Amino acid sequence: VDAGVLRHAQRVWPSDCNDALTRIGIQCGLLRFLPPEVIGAHIGPAVSHTTGRAHSLAFRAIVALYGHLGVEADLRALAPEARDELAHWIAVHKRWRDVVHHGVLRQGEDRGTTWLQARAQDAGAALVAVYRRAEDIARHALPLRIPGLDPTRRYRVRALHLPRMRHHIGAAPVIDAMEAGTLVSSGAELRDHGLPLPVLPPESAALVALTAVDAPDARDAADATDAVAATTAREPSPRGERP
Repeated sequence: VDAGVLRHAQRVWPSDCNDALTRIGIQCGLLRFLPPEVIGAHIGPAVSHTTGRAHSLAFRAIVALYGHLGVEADLRALAPEARDELAHWIAVHKRWRDVVHHGVLRQGEDRGTTWLQARAQDAGAALVAVYRRAEDIARHALPLRIPGLDPTRRYRVRALHLPRMRHHIGAAPVIDAMEAGTLVSSGAELRDHGLPLPVLPPESAALVALTAVDAPDARDAADATDAVAATTAREPSPRGERP
């Protein structure tokens, strides 16, 4: 993409490939040069027309959240439950759009995992996505250190979507607290010790909201509702949608 085109257009299209797994690398690369509000990012159909790969709606949506979100699918062909889930992810995007489009963006990757963090300018909230792009030999996921938060403030940590590997599902009080929205950590703790995560299934994504407890807003109350749904979140089969 030639940056000069922004003199003539408000939105650019990174690639004709709508496979969410491929788009992670494409979008993360472009985000080093352009802000997310001008990068077109679509929730595509269950089966990508470019690669033939199938992904859950949650995975496709969380990839598309960090851009100028759109929908690239035949809504008439979606099952009712898929339409409801799509509406949910569009609402999540609208709720966090100001933070993603006008905040401070950070990204990184390690051992087949990529992460994106959008933090509000006043450090009062942040949205973190973790993408497990490929399987590796690790039996446990390392905590993800979250830079850029105010070290003196405390943040409520809510898991908006948190799939787990089937053979790694077990007692994990910290993870359970994230899903219930009752975990509170300081910015210093999240920076130095990190955000605990379960082992994610390959080609899946986690989405975590951080809100300063001294600055509650509409996102905090709305995300509490999302956290209830997330307590049983697992990566569903994309076959719930008719391609």
